[in-house]
Amino acid sequence: MARVNYDKNVAEGSHSGHYRKITKRREKEYNIKIKQYNMKIKLTIVAALVVLGNIPASAAISIIGQDLITSRSSTFGLTLDASGADKLVVVMTGQHGFNNDAGAVDSLTYDGVDLIAASYRAAVTSGTDTLYHGIFYLDNPATSGGVISASVQNRGHMAVFLLTGTASGAGAQVIGANGTRTVDLTTTAANSMVFFSQGLGGAGNDGNTNGMTADSGTLLTAQKDASNWTGQLVASETIATPGTNTFAFSGGNVTGGFVVATEFLEAIPEPSTTALLGLGGLALILRRRK
Repeated sequence: MARVNYDKNVAEGSHSGHYRKITKRREKEYNIKIKQYNMKIKLTIVAALVVLGNIPASAAISIIGQDLITSRSSTFGLTLDASGADKLVVVMTGQHGFNNDAGAVDSLTYDGVDLIAASYRAAVTSGTDTLYHGIFYLDNPATSGGVISASVQNRGHMAVFLLTGTASGAGAQVIGANGTRTVDLTTTAANSMVFFSQGLGGAGNDGNTNGMTADSGTLLTAQKDASNWTGQLVASETIATPGTNTFAFSGGNVTGGFVVATEFLEAIPEPSTTALLGLGGLALILRRRK
């Protein structure tokens, strides 16, 4: 009986030792797999961060060029190198003729392509509301040595601006009341740029821009004709947070004219396919880990 019990204890001890060896081996294998798995996650995270680092950040809207012209002719224009720009912005201002006939922009083109009227209004044939005035734009002009041409009724002013960092189209737009110097515009997106312009003249032929300035933003141009019949001021302002903003001009003596304003939106770059795959792989690994 003692011999049997001895053999049984030996057998049980041997079995227990074998089990412990298997358990330790499996535990070691498991730990190796965990380390390998964690290393994969780390490498994936590093790769994702590298990819994200290569995604271009949003580029702030910038004005990279500008020009202007005042003409007493019904057709005028200028040569413009728009290479590198993603938007062409043109501000047009003028008045009706001596016989109180119409005043308007009949056509405005860049290398034969029509610009889009944003905040624009033709002149009213009356003695007190006689200006045509507005903001026009064209996406992706990108032409070296192109010609911008205007055909208007009864002379005018043209201010031209080249932008980078803009999205296609335009955001919010507004046309102020005649005889005023201010407008309220509710912008729609962060980091947009608003162009706003005061048209002068009309009633009293008082288009003198002397002593006038923009109440906010940056005054870009101020021009008038020799007889002070009409004038034009153009300013821009970058809006960090969307909301209702007031755009205004002060100084001088405004007896006619009105303010127009147009918002241009910042371009948001799209992530590359590689970036999306990297982020997708990271998300899949993290999901499997859960």
